[in-house]
Amino acid sequence: MGIAAAFLYMACLGVDEKRTQSEIAQAAGITEMTLRNIYRVMKKQFNPATDLPFKSQITNKQLKNISHDPIL
Repeated sequence: MGIAAAFLYMACLGVDEKRTQSEIAQAAGITEMTLRNIYRVMKKQFNPATDLPFKSQITNKQLKNISHDPIL
């Protein structure tokens, strides 16, 4: 669940959706430290502003609908 949470956090950064690490970690059932650690490793491989393939294909409204999905 930690990797999915880190990708979600990275995606939020990539589309300027304001979500805190705390919000995402709580929704994923992991600690903020776990999220931060995984995000730091992933950040070395991906730039959230340029490397996310869906950046131009998803709107903030769509992202909000996804982030309120009860599965998260």
